[in-house]
Amino acid sequence: MIGNKRRLSIGLLYLLCLGDAAPLHASGADPDEALSRRDGEQFFQRYQAALTERSAQRLEALIAEDAVLRIALEQPGDEVPQQFTLPRHRFVQHRRTLWHFANDVRQQFDTPRYSPQAGGTLELRFTETERHKLFGQDTGQRNAVTLTLGQRDGDIVILTLHSNSHLW
Repeated sequence: MIGNKRRLSIGLLYLLCLGDAAPLHASGADPDEALSRRDGEQFFQRYQAALTERSAQRLEALIAEDAVLRIALEQPGDEVPQQFTLPRHRFVQHRRTLWHFANDVRQQFDTPRYSPQAGGTLELRFTETERHKLFGQDTGQRNAVTLTLGQRDGDIVILTLHSNSHLW
């Protein structure tokens, strides 16, 4: 019974962080500036560093202002999976809230797969596993992430993010 209450609290925290979800639309990259695998590898290092260092500013800088960020959230137990589309500021707020309440955070990233896409964009697919203590309970999540990277004003940024997130 207590475990169910804690899972419900954790799930509610995630849902509160995700609140106000609204769809956004991203535009394509300039085909003359196709991204290479090397671009993707360098970007992935910056992305990992932003998450590992818990830097909301660095994370926000890696995401296009009009990026489409979709989260499919699967909670433990019999809860119905939920789907959200978030603006950049809400996505970053979600991460910032988790960082604030969680301690003993351990992250692992699988090696990404890189796939060039039409219009010069680059798709990255990887799994991120995060374990932490939240409200005194060992918990975590596994995120199967797909990023579409493109160029904006000379910077490589996330145009779309889709995460299938499984909480435990």
